[in-house]
Amino acid sequence: MINWPLASSSWDEKEYEVILETLKSERLTMGSKTLEMEKKFASLNGSKYCVMVNSGSSANLLMIASLFYTKNDSIKFEIGDEVIVPTVSWGTTYFPLHQLGLKTVFVDIDINTLNIDPSKIKEKINSRTKAIFCVNLLGNPCNFDLINEIANEHKLVILEDNCESLGC
Repeated sequence: MINWPLASSSWDEKEYEVILETLKSERLTMGSKTLEMEKKFASLNGSKYCVMVNSGSSANLLMIASLFYTKNDSIKFEIGDEVIVPTVSWGTTYFPLHQLGLKTVFVDIDINTLNIDPSKIKEKINSRTKAIFCVNLLGNPCNFDLINEIANEHKLVILEDNCESLGC
């Protein structure tokens, strides 16, 4: 029988030093290290900006909420719009949608990746559908070639939770 720990630490001495340096600075949030990380992360991803938040949950909420306030009418959300979501994910996928008055429309997963099954998305699209929420579960990237085709054909926004696959 193989026994794998649920979690383990991968921190080394350098990381402990940075943690202590941050604690000693008495600036635990939104300090110079955060700004430095935002700039590096944006550059790494070819983006002009990056905003760090405290968790993936907050990132999802911020991402979705921003679509209610965008000046781009083609991607602007309204209460009651529908978002296609995978049946397997975390509450942090579904709750921000519910919290902001959007309707979740569940689509089954591909058993090999545990991600949303692109072949089942089209049957769930209707006039109220605004987005497809892709979650790259457990490091497995979604099939974005097919999902992008569907989104482009139906003029849908793709939302992506890449918390578990960052850098993949």
